[in-house]
Amino acid sequence: MDPQDILQSVLNGALSGRRKGGSRAWRAATGGRNPLLNASTLLTLGGLAWGVYETMTKKPDGFAGQAPSAAPPAVPPATAAPSAGPPPLPTAGSPGIPENLRRILRLMISAARADGTLHDSERQAILEHAQAVGVGPWVKAEVESARPLGEILEGVADPNLKRELYVLAFTIVRADGQVSGAERIYLAQLAHRLGLTADEVKGLEDGAAARIDSEQETEGA
Repeated sequence: MDPQDILQSVLNGALSGRRKGGSRAWRAATGGRNPLLNASTLLTLGGLAWGVYETMTKKPDGFAGQAPSAAPPAVPPATAAPSAGPPPLPTAGSPGIPENLRRILRLMISAARADGTLHDSERQAILEHAQAVGVGPWVKAEVESARPLGEILEGVADPNLKRELYVLAFTIVRADGQVSGAERIYLAQLAHRLGLTADEVKGLEDGAAARIDSEQETEGA
């Protein structure tokens, strides 16, 4: 599975389920010379890059031409200490989905229900797009179990990632052309969790809203 395809497909689902404005927000988020969101940037800022994950999970014979490294000294099982190495790899409960991608997908789902409800059209669109890229069961489980923002954002420290995540959530919330009172409360909570100042939030929102509004609605959207 390509993580960028997964991210973009689920984002498309989250936006297309939000009535007419979804296609315009989708083009603003991913199209043109200056898209609001960049899947590669989000994933890289998030931590474990996909290329690193693939390298870590390849079989030894996949490194042809490289000399094998010396084996580390054996440690008796009874005294072995927990490793402080790289982040844990995906488990059976999240097949092939590294943690940084899971966080982004969870935030998308959270933003889609920012008004307190994930409407049937939104749910269906998200699940259909997730199924198309092979993560349907995992996303379905996430859709059915709302997570608090504090859990989703735990450990986020990079200032650039914080801004990218806010723009991601705001783009989904703003896709239908307006921000309801409940959604405004959600965004305020998100900004607080991310430690963004009022000036930062205004700048991010103004830029994203202008980019979305500059797109012309496609016929029949």
